[in-house]
Amino acid sequence: MQSNTTVLTLLFLTVLASGCIHSNEGTVTEGPESVDIQSIQVTPSEIYEGQNVRSSLTAYNAGNIEADVILGKNGEKMLTDYCPDIFENKEERFSAATSRVAETRKGEEASYNLKPGDKISVRWFLQQQGNVPLIGKRCQMSFSVPFNYSVEAYRQVQIKQDRSVEGSPNLQSESSSGPLTLTMETLPGSTGRPDTYIAEETGDERIQLLVQLINEKPQEEYRKGVVEIDRESFSIRATDPLDVDRSDCEFPDADFRMYQGKSVVIQCDIQVPQNFEEPSVLSDITAGIDYKYIKDGGTRTVEVKTRG
Repeated sequence: MQSNTTVLTLLFLTVLASGCIHSNEGTVTEGPESVDIQSIQVTPSEIYEGQNVRSSLTAYNAGNIEADVILGKNGEKMLTDYCPDIFENKEERFSAATSRVAETRKGEEASYNLKPGDKISVRWFLQQQGNVPLIGKRCQMSFSVPFNYSVEAYRQVQIKQDRSVEGSPNLQSESSSGPLTLTMETLPGSTGRPDTYIAEETGDERIQLLVQLINEKPQEEYRKGVVEIDRESFSIRATDPLDVDRSDCEFPDADFRMYQGKSVVIQCDIQVPQNFEEPSVLSDITAGIDYKYIKDGGTRTVEVKTRG
């Protein structure tokens, strides 16, 4: 057992050093997106002092589960920079609505729930204020769409009473879609396979499970965004005969705010059971976590000229 443990430890360190355990083999996903930005408009793009600007953003839930889009007071979680020294975001002219909710929600915590296929439209009225120098002023307005989402995945493992049992050659794994990918990999046991373990005394004592969270790097620039993971929401469970919860898992000392292409790995240590009657059993391990995704909408520029 000492030799086997050493091999597993070295393999785990190799995986961490490479920074990736993600494999598409056996993993079912339904696309990388959830809430997509459909359009952003700022008109006009050139004004004189004292005039106003109208801005709008439309987004929709292109994913397969619900998403809570975070609006904030007067939509300022979405219009993150409107140059308050140049413009006033007029509260009485601000509006927001979804496919299902017509009224504008107010307050710092304002948000909307979008079911798959739902759309949200947000409109701002920005009044220019203050003096404008002869050279004019320029405002680069910044937009984003923050929303709360979740991801869940499962992986089957096989536990055999002894090495003579044939068992199942085809085990399944699956992950829900979204901008954050969750994959699970088990390190090989005494069988040499990464999904099959032996319960007898000369077999395996523990299953080392690696849970990787990945903010996939999109090919298209407009799909970029930042993931903020709620590590306290992490959950893990398994069907009989395995027994696992989050107390069996070790979180890395890492930043759980991740930009594109970044990932973190959580290691879980699961005891191989000895007390089951069947020659071979399958157990489904399921893990999930909540997160906030801040989709970057980019910037739009408004030029403000003096009337003099």
